[in-house]
Amino acid sequence: MVASVVIELTAVGLGLLAVRWNGTARPGPAPASAMAWRACGAAAECATLPVPADHARPTGPTIDLSLARHRAQDPAARRGVLLINLGGPGIRGTDQITDPAKLVKWPSAVRQHFDLIGFDPRGVPGSSYLHCGPHEPWRTRPRGSAEFDRKVTARGAWLRDCASRTGDLFNHLDGRSVAADVEAIRVALGEEKINWIGYSYGTLFGLTYAEMFPNRIRAMVLDGVVDHSTPTERLAVTRAVATEHAFNDFAKWCAGESTCALHGRDVGALWDGLAKRAGQAPVDVDGTSYSDDALAGAVVERVTSARDWPELAGLPAKASPNAASQPAPNRPTASHPAASHPAGGRSAASRAAESPHPAPDFNVGAMIDVGDCSDYPSRLNTFNEISAFVADIVRQAPRFGSFVGWQDLGKCAQWPFPVPNPPGSIELTDLPPVLLVNATGDAVTPLTDARTVAGQLPGSSSVMVDADEHGVYGYGVKCADTAVERFLVDLARPPDPTDCDGSPLVPHGG
Repeated sequence: MVASVVIELTAVGLGLLAVRWNGTARPGPAPASAMAWRACGAAAECATLPVPADHARPTGPTIDLSLARHRAQDPAARRGVLLINLGGPGIRGTDQITDPAKLVKWPSAVRQHFDLIGFDPRGVPGSSYLHCGPHEPWRTRPRGSAEFDRKVTARGAWLRDCASRTGDLFNHLDGRSVAADVEAIRVALGEEKINWIGYSYGTLFGLTYAEMFPNRIRAMVLDGVVDHSTPTERLAVTRAVATEHAFNDFAKWCAGESTCALHGRDVGALWDGLAKRAGQAPVDVDGTSYSDDALAGAVVERVTSARDWPELAGLPAKASPNAASQPAPNRPTASHPAASHPAGGRSAASRAAESPHPAPDFNVGAMIDVGDCSDYPSRLNTFNEISAFVADIVRQAPRFGSFVGWQDLGKCAQWPFPVPNPPGSIELTDLPPVLLVNATGDAVTPLTDARTVAGQLPGSSSVMVDADEHGVYGYGVKCADTAVERFLVDLARPPDPTDCDGSPLVPHGG
């Protein structure tokens, strides 16, 4: 498993953008009476909360947030409210409460002691959401400066159309705006403090809330930790290197696991040959045509979760042995992953699929990109700048460095809007109880990021799970599940760090 990542940065000098959100501004929350709860789902209540589109202008235009609540099953042992965020950005939360099949997967310890609160974050249906035309994705690497310029121009036009359709909300889809929404939710619920569990990008929202409102937290759990203190370029390096390590773990698993479809074969050489073929012309994999970018995306999407490794092994096993061929008119073409940033990846895509968005003009990939570029801008804006930096990444992650580097850095190049929440160090004056949870082989939010964040949170505790996964609480790792539940219920901090065996990583049944 991945225990540590060595990072080298050479070609480009890095710095932070100077744009900062007005940290003195506070949200203009609606009073508790503004929320009229109604029955929804089998055992849930739903409500709508109006909040400012721009919290720095509390009397300006408003947007709506959708909330769902499941009350604590043991009112006498209630510990307050537990807000749940699954990350993305772009993943719904209300269906975790309104869908009985999803609600029952939350461990009984949290259902017993907490009012569970799911909400659809700003930008996401059924709250006020991002309206876009068909997504103009940055999913393929530009093959030269002319193609790069065409892609940037087309993307800028598409983004400006999204902004026109969406209105005031478009420029306020960053982490600080979401954190201010959380404070508005707290006030509307009439709670002195909240409890928080955030996965992936939900850890950025949680940390931002802790920075803005540290005295309003009883307990906070961050699972799959996003580092918002490190420049975007450095994060691209760590993610590419962690992806490379995860692929090596996958190859070792295939070597030792007879059920792997590639058992007994040189997995690395097989993938390299397939990628080379796909770079010349699309290759056929079980009736679907894959370009080299689509093939790399399929690996990056699946390698982060050991539960997806059997499916990953099946891709090259089903590849046509014939020479690369152009796709036939009736042959489907592989799409690219919806998320590719440090806070995206397989987990976000999987949760998005499990949480369908009831809006025809919403695209989760667009929401992820706009959210990412609001929180993680890149200082690299030209083809030559990004190419030089990606070349450095490739030296450290030769198999996937080019794909990951261009995905993470290219999509925010020449961003045509203000950047409301660029990376910066965490500044906490009164640290609330925080528990960080991370898998050692997480390729989406690498372990190094969790360690960086933990170093900025004195008094916090960390649980490290020996697994190749993104997000571990609630998937059957008893050591981690017990630590999280004792922390939430009784504020009992485990030893720091606590190391957990990662098996078995299987979904809870209730």
